[in-house]
Amino acid sequence: MDENGEYYIEPIDFYVVTEHFARKLEQNGEVVNEIMGFHIWGRTQFGQLIVADSIITTIANQMQILEGQRYDWSEKT
Repeated sequence: MDENGEYYIEPIDFYVVTEHFARKLEQNGEVVNEIMGFHIWGRTQFGQLIVADSIITTIANQMQILEGQRYDWSEKT
């Protein structure tokens, strides 16, 4: 809780991400900063694989890249 009595989530891990992914993260309320030309994501979830983070599935769903969606990564035969 900050000095105004508001709750905030503090990043636990930090990852270098692409500019495109940084924009997607920011659009979804994630902590992202640019430092010396690098886009840094402050990950707030822990104890699980990144692929299991709700923000990752949210962005993947928005991009329609999950299995069965328009742009999924499976090989079409």
